[in-house]
Amino acid sequence: MDGTSGHTGSSTGLPTAYTAELTSRVTKLTRRQLDYWDATDVIKPSIAAFEGRGAARLYSFRDLIKLKVGAGLRKRGWLPNEIRRLVSNLEQRGWQDPLVTATLVAAKEGGREVLLLDPSMDRPISLRDLDQLAEPMDIPLEEIRTGLETTISALLTRRTGQVAKVRDLQGSEPVIAATRVPVERIKELRRRGWDEARTLAAHPHLTVDDIRAALAEPDVARARSA
Repeated sequence: MDGTSGHTGSSTGLPTAYTAELTSRVTKLTRRQLDYWDATDVIKPSIAAFEGRGAARLYSFRDLIKLKVGAGLRKRGWLPNEIRRLVSNLEQRGWQDPLVTATLVAAKEGGREVLLLDPSMDRPISLRDLDQLAEPMDIPLEEIRTGLETTISALLTRRTGQVAKVRDLQGSEPVIAATRVPVERIKELRRRGWDEARTLAAHPHLTVDDIRAALAEPDVARARSA
């Protein structure tokens, strides 16, 4: 893992693992929502679980799809514990990763929306054994997958010449954006007499704009006393 974008790469061009920070940016769920859904077993990270302060949650691309579907259910008024019961119900019926593999449709019962399972795109099977017509939910999985891929690609296109602070990375001190290179490291090299060419040779993934942005950043000690 080599950047604040928070991922490990794969041969497909998309990351194989996503930190909570990147997952939040991709799914538009807040870190607090991700924390709560993890703690209450609604949707948990499948690659690396949270093991205390300083430990990173790592989500898979499949987890991101689940989270997007879960976010769609929340917009329809479903509470986290209802989503958890829905998933548990479907798993007991033999579905693996039902938020990814099952087709969900919506219906009304007594003025309240319920979900039906549509395994064949032909005849919906009710989770409450209802026999009624159902309308497809507005959560098309293929569009979610394509949208996620587009969003991730855009987020991972690094903008050079920027400085950022990322919680739990390098002690939350400033780093060159989308990298793990501390601003203070670049400043220290300059104090040692390193010019731009030598600094770039030692950090080939950086650009001249990155170096100049780091050098222009106020010193941490001076910024704290200001």
